[in-house]
Amino acid sequence: MSGQSPTTPTPPENAENPKPRKPRKRAAAAAALSSPETVSAPKKTAPRKPRTKTAPAAVIAAEPPPRAPPPKEAPAASSKPKPLAEVVAGQNLNSLAELSRNLGEVITRANQVFSTALIDQTRSGAGAAVAQNPDPFGIGPALNSVWTSLAMHPETLRDAHASLWQRYFDIWMRYTQAALTGAPLTSIQVGSRDKRFKDPEWSANPHFGMLRETYLATADFITTLVERADVDHRTKQKAAFFIRQAVDAASPSNFLLTNPTALRALVETHG
Repeated sequence: MSGQSPTTPTPPENAENPKPRKPRKRAAAAAALSSPETVSAPKKTAPRKPRTKTAPAAVIAAEPPPRAPPPKEAPAASSKPKPLAEVVAGQNLNSLAELSRNLGEVITRANQVFSTALIDQTRSGAGAAVAQNPDPFGIGPALNSVWTSLAMHPETLRDAHASLWQRYFDIWMRYTQAALTGAPLTSIQVGSRDKRFKDPEWSANPHFGMLRETYLATADFITTLVERADVDHRTKQKAAFFIRQAVDAASPSNFLLTNPTALRALVETHG
């Protein structure tokens, strides 16, 4: 055996052309992703539209039909009161008799109320307390201080009276010309913002218009005098407050015969 040459193994028939092995799927996918040729831009996807939920047919059918809009109301008629002269001219003998009878009853009841109140006050002893201290708020001393100060400055009284009489003259001339020429009184706006004189008769009727302007001129005269008094601030405030109360109480709108609104209501309702 030692003299024999070694024999080499014979290769198989297909040894010259061996079959290549197939690469694994994971390795192929990784190689495809890593190559720059295969990398592409991300795809743009269109935004999804929100889905609208539709109610079932049964629910839609159950909803009531829309109501028709209500008809528009007609504008209310103007509430402008009738002229006082027209209201008075529309009365007859029966309505005037009823008015007189009702006024008599009102006067009788008012006298009874005042008499009863006076008797009750006397019995309760309140009258004695008032007699002991008739001025608990000190109205008298404050007003005396104001009038004393004005008396010591006659030039103040002189200027105030001159301004008052000039204003009276202007009022008289305006209304006299309006009465003679028949011109309307719409240009007179004195006291138009005062709620006490909102009735149209205060401007349309010359008699009520003159009464209103005369009252306002007198009220301004009195209150201006108090403001010009040379007294301390507290005394002036107290006097001005009480003067304002007295001036407001004297307004023609607070009395039946000088208030056109009250007169109209009196005639229309027969008292």
